Amino acid sequence: IDNGFVTSKAFNISDNLGRLLENEVFVELLRQGYKIETSLFYYRSRNDREVDFVTRNGAHIHQLIQVCYDMTSPKTEKREIIECAEELKCNNLIIVTYNDEREINQDGYNIKVIPFIKFASAY
Repeated sequence: IDNGFVTSKAFNISDNLGRLLENEVFVELLRQGYKIETSLFYYRSRNDREVDFVTRNGAHIHQLIQVCYDMTSPKTEKREIIECAEELKCNNLIIVTYNDEREINQDGYNIKVIPFIKFASAY
């Protein structure tokens, strides 16, 4: 759903910016042509880790995408690091943020952290 509708009709105590950004990434993935339950999925691992978006081409997992509005806290960064990469056999790892941009190297994986504006314009 369009974030304009969400913010105009929802009653919130806080801004809930993370959820709005996650919704915007979802809308962008649909715009890019991904189809729910065909090429676009949510994933929860065996040890209760999750990935916001898994994209695939046929049987091949294409990328794992996490969404996090603000990754300035080390605790948040640790929580948002994509831990399902080995289980899903995917090394195209992205964390979409509001404005953070960098790369994180962890456990042999390179994770691209990119702001939403670049995510939307690059794909």
